[in-house]
Amino acid sequence: YFEPFGDLTEVHLVMDRVTGRSKGFAYVLFMIPEDAVKAKKQTDGAIFQGRLIHVMFAQQQRGTGVRSQLQAALSEEEGRKGSTSFKEGRDRDRRD
Repeated sequence: YFEPFGDLTEVHLVMDRVTGRSKGFAYVLFMIPEDAVKAKKQTDGAIFQGRLIHVMFAQQQRGTGVRSQLQAALSEEEGRKGSTSFKEGRDRDRRD
């Protein structure tokens, strides 16, 4: 369904663990982000196999990803150097 908009690198159909049936949504990853924008504009609100589909961009969960891992590693390293006050830590986190 999404291939006409560009090359796909991944499609993940979310399944129910108990029933083995689709939960009714999937994650589609395009090789080029602009292709994803084009696909969203043209398919959001369309009818697919008799059902209305709603296309949204996925949001990365907090605490995942490279940046969060780096921040955790830096915080751990700073913790070894000596503690900081709550306010200093909060201000440092806001700057990062």
